[in-house]
Amino acid sequence: MNRSITHWCGDSDEIPQEMVILLALPGVGNVGKVLADAIIEEHQSDLIAWIMHPDLPPHATLVDGLLR
Repeated sequence: MNRSITHWCGDSDEIPQEMVILLALPGVGNVGKVLADAIIEEHQSDLIAWIMHPDLPPHATLVDGLLR
């Protein structure tokens, strides 16, 4: 049973063949997310989808005193 929810951004509901995919999952220290954000800022990138799964833990980040 697939309980993942994929929220597609834009017009397509599939990954184009010529794209490279970078996937970052929440974890200890949020290292994967920080790395993905840095790569996205440095290189031309587009968000194509959000993937959510109920077994992933809840996650919140404090940035400049604001909870995100």
